[in-house]
Amino acid sequence: MPRIIASLAVYLLLSACAFSTPFSGPGYGPAGPPDSVVVGITHITLKDDGALRDKFWDYVAEVDQQLEAAPGFIKGSKRRELLGDEAWTATVWRDGKSLAAFISSGAHKRAMKGAYDTFDDARFARLTLDREAFQENWDNILAMLEANARAYYE
Repeated sequence: MPRIIASLAVYLLLSACAFSTPFSGPGYGPAGPPDSVVVGITHITLKDDGALRDKFWDYVAEVDQQLEAAPGFIKGSKRRELLGDEAWTATVWRDGKSLAAFISSGAHKRAMKGAYDTFDDARFARLTLDREAFQENWDNILAMLEANARAYYE
């Protein structure tokens, strides 16, 4: 019995743990840093189905391949729960026009249509911030999301 309780405790602890990738991307480019940046934050609650989760992460990989070359993309990071069903993205853009163009084209557009059945809930926030005010800190990013989140399909 103590072994079961210990295993359950470890599972509960790990299910609340999340890990994130470091922020990376092409940077500001030859035009140099803008005065302000646009930050796109997404939160997805995945369905409890292994095949659908795999499908979702396949779409994420396709989007990642397109992201690096997207005009206006500066940097981004992904975060996910270790054993849970939640995933987040944060991307930083030169301007809102660049972010909007990326969302409505190529792999991202296909992912939005094809991955719809892989999640139960999706929220996003889009903020324009002074470049110096943006912090590559997931606690800060999650707070911005909570304060500004909208459902994808309202």
